[in-house]
Amino acid sequence: MKNIVLSIIIAFSFILSSCGNVNNNATPTTSNDSIANTTSEEISEDTSEDDFNNTVKRLVSSNAKIDEDFAAWLCNTYPDEATLFSANDKVTLKSDAWRDTFAKSYYVLRDEYKGVISDKEKAFDSGILIIDSENADDLTLAFAGDICFEDGGSPGYNYERNGLKGCFSKDLIKLMKSADMFMANNEFTLSDRGAPQEDKKYTFRGNPKKIKWIKKMGVDVLSVANNHAYDYGEESFIDTYNNIADSGILLVGGGMNLEDATTVKYVIIGGVKIALIAATQIENWGVVQTKGATETTPGVLRCASESEIKRVLKMIKKARKNSDYVIVYPHWGIEYEEGLQEQERSLAAAFAKAGANVILGGHPHCIQGVEYYGDTLCCYSLSNFIFNSKSINSTVITVSIKNGKLDKVKYNPCKTEGGYTWLLDKGDSNYNNIISIINKNSSGGAGVDEDGVVVRK
Repeated sequence: MKNIVLSIIIAFSFILSSCGNVNNNATPTTSNDSIANTTSEEISEDTSEDDFNNTVKRLVSSNAKIDEDFAAWLCNTYPDEATLFSANDKVTLKSDAWRDTFAKSYYVLRDEYKGVISDKEKAFDSGILIIDSENADDLTLAFAGDICFEDGGSPGYNYERNGLKGCFSKDLIKLMKSADMFMANNEFTLSDRGAPQEDKKYTFRGNPKKIKWIKKMGVDVLSVANNHAYDYGEESFIDTYNNIADSGILLVGGGMNLEDATTVKYVIIGGVKIALIAATQIENWGVVQTKGATETTPGVLRCASESEIKRVLKMIKKARKNSDYVIVYPHWGIEYEEGLQEQERSLAAAFAKAGANVILGGHPHCIQGVEYYGDTLCCYSLSNFIFNSKSINSTVITVSIKNGKLDKVKYNPCKTEGGYTWLLDKGDSNYNNIISIINKNSSGGAGVDEDGVVVRK
């Protein structure tokens, strides 16, 4: 029996040996374990690298004209999203596909790639204000007109006694603070230096501590492009500039020199990048008391002469290529004139042609009308916001951005009197009067409905 078993074992071994010699002349192969390791590591790495390179190539060849370095960064930083996005053969830099895929626009992603928004403080120093938002898909940008807390004025007196509630109604404070971004015009100097300009009828200056009052209002952006920023000379202007910048509020419409004043400023919020450009047309003839910035001296950004206007138009065109939306905030018009002026309208048309999406004007101390230039909306005057003791119609304009797209522009009618500003109730006689004034003085088939929303008629 043992011999039979032994014979079977020998025979079986011979068969195995013969089978092993069948491929003696073939290329040697690795063990099963080795094959398994290659499949799970080396082969997968090769495949991943091929997928990566193919995704980069598809991104670069898309109509968005993305460069290879940026495409590679996208693939490394957002691998799943980049693969999904690369399936879009036809996209532009302003396409909704960017936000739909990355929850950020191309311009925000590009700044992220460049490293300019990785640090909020450094971004602010370069002219980019980053604001966190609780609801990135439904943003509200608020804009008001002239602010003046001059020493001895009624708004300042009210604030000293009762703080914010001494100057604004409770519902208006809520509107200001609840907006994702709030911008206004700083029409007084924040300084305790300088002397009032000679031969100037009205000059406004307030203690530098009052920047804290403006900060408490919820203001994120301030324009100094107006006819009172230089009331107490260069020293006072420099103090104003520094006090605003040091507060963390983004300053537009002026600078320490021309290069600074013409640097486009941006706000990034909810994955959207918005350019804000402010300039003043006031003092467009005769003596210029509000000095414009030069190559070597500080001042406001002016847009009165032909060369100044061309300079601002160049800024708008640049901003259009580097942001999702461009909002222009000009200081123009004639005080207390509700009717539209030809100088305003010609400038608005030029701003629109250069690439502005929304134009929100100020200076006339009254409410004016609205007008469309193609797809560009111009609201000609925000009027005073908190300025003096006079009884003036006022407003806060809100611009809604939903899912990265401009949704609506709305007037929130207010009244300011005795250094106090309050939000008006719909149906109030003052409310109805403001709606009527806007519609009466609007042009080009534009106006507002009973809710204050700008519409085409």
